[in-house]
Amino acid sequence: MKEQWQKKQQQPTQTTTRRDDAAGLGFEELAWRAKQGCQASFAELIHRYAPRLHVFLRRKTRDHHEVEDLVQDTFIKAYQILAGMMIVEVSTWLFTIARRLAVSRRRKREPRSSTLDLRMQVCAG
Repeated sequence: MKEQWQKKQQQPTQTTTRRDDAAGLGFEELAWRAKQGCQASFAELIHRYAPRLHVFLRRKTRDHHEVEDLVQDTFIKAYQILAGMMIVEVSTWLFTIARRLAVSRRRKREPRSSTLDLRMQVCAG
């Protein structure tokens, strides 16, 4: 009984093995495997890109909570559209998603001035 327990303790878990396998892959290979449904590969993409996206989005917005939301939304959006597209460059693709989400959120948050308001400001100024 004790020997079985020791053997079990020495064997890596399946998740760890998959994560270790994914850790050694290139970005495009990870994206291809994630597209095929490999959750460990997608988790590795998140592990590699989340800190970089965080820094990138921090420059776009000053709100720490909004940055966290945008990083999470970026990976949700990436996961949703991953299966239906051909990915050429993973980093460019992820950063494009992040940038578009940040711009979209900023537009929703800021009130839009009407053309009439702008004309009135020009005439008054």
